[in-house]
Amino acid sequence: MSAGIEPRGAIHPLTQRVLAEVGIDADGLRVKGVQQFLAKIPVQHAILLSEPGEDHSPKIYPFAKSTSHWYVPDPSNAAGSDDDRLAVFRHTRDLLDDRIRCWLREGERHVDPSSVGGEQVG
Repeated sequence: MSAGIEPRGAIHPLTQRVLAEVGIDADGLRVKGVQQFLAKIPVQHAILLSEPGEDHSPKIYPFAKSTSHWYVPDPSNAAGSDDDRLAVFRHTRDLLDDRIRCWLREGERHVDPSSVGGEQVG
């Protein structure tokens, strides 16, 4: 499940493109707000994404057994040519893929959060 604090519009077209490049069909994906899930479904592990230096992002997810905070630049803020922006979306996709694989392989409490950017909160 993925949800945002302040979801914006539709899934970004470059997100759909870079997911398709690695064989992920984004057709059924939609933007969701976290409010539709809070206290409605059990959450074992919450991974909160925010931009580096973003002070207003939440630090906890209520009712989750553990919460981690990963700092990941928002690719939708990328500037430059279409190729430059696509490269940023690919980088973000690959960064998250690496971090998730490491988290699954090693277990969240054993991953060095600084290896991809982030901190263990709970």
